[in-house]
Amino acid sequence: MVAAFPALPQPDISRHLRVLREAGLVNMSPKAQQRIYSLRPSKLRELDEWVSLYREFWSGRLDTLEAHLDQTYDGRVKRRGERE
Repeated sequence: MVAAFPALPQPDISRHLRVLREAGLVNMSPKAQQRIYSLRPSKLRELDEWVSLYREFWSGRLDTLEAHLDQTYDGRVKRRGERE
């Protein structure tokens, strides 16, 4: 598992997997010195249904925000301390 994410340190991956396990989105089965994780599709479907309630709401607002920022900053974000 860790080899699939070379940019992430092993403790970070373990932390993410623990959060997913505690949320009920994955199962963990010990196998000797390894921990085998598997997805729980029914729980992922529940999560997707919940997120879909907000997806429509936020997508329009984020599009509006993007248009505003493009108009205000001419397509670029001014960094702190940067002069015009």
